[in-house]
Amino acid sequence: GESYEFKTKILGKQGLPALAIAVLLASKLELTKAEILSGLEKIVPIAGRMQPLMGQKKSLIIDDTYNASPDAVISALNTLYELPVKNKIAILGQMNELGQHSEQMHKNIGKHCDPKQIKLVVTIGEDANKFIADTAEKRGCKVVRCPSPYHAADVVLPLLNKDTVVLAKGSQNGVFAEEAVKELLLNHNDATKLVRQSHQWMKIKEGQFS
Repeated sequence: GESYEFKTKILGKQGLPALAIAVLLASKLELTKAEILSGLEKIVPIAGRMQPLMGQKKSLIIDDTYNASPDAVISALNTLYELPVKNKIAILGQMNELGQHSEQMHKNIGKHCDPKQIKLVVTIGEDANKFIADTAEKRGCKVVRCPSPYHAADVVLPLLNKDTVVLAKGSQNGVFAEEAVKELLLNHNDATKLVRQSHQWMKIKEGQFS
């Protein structure tokens, strides 16, 4: 029966259920309301999960690169649409492991790309380059298809300014959109905040995008 009003660093409505569960568990453990509010305000996004990072030329990069599923991509796009900024760019990588549903699921993402909201859609990966890109173009979006995250970064980098927000979302193999994010960061030390930066992972990426 209690309500909690607080500021959070979590981006997007998709993060609210996790916060609600945290409140429920904390109350069951008999923490005070003040203690619960203090804890909620300390919660920060984890790597690759709607993590805001400072981009070059005072832009904002939303790093959602850990993985991608249809519902998660749509939720991320909805969050991007809610932000009050002039220029919005979506880097959308292929969603892996969808089997026979892959074509339709990627087309559904393309249908959710709103030309009134997104200045540019940048796709990475075979199914994204075909099905997301083709469908988004039919909706009126400007689209650039890229063979790798490094090409995606080359496309986006000249477009960055203080009124730009870039959402990066995609699955792992064949996409690795965190490498596009890395090239867009203002502070290169923030690369340590990205997913899959170990020597083993970098060798895998080198093999895929040599």
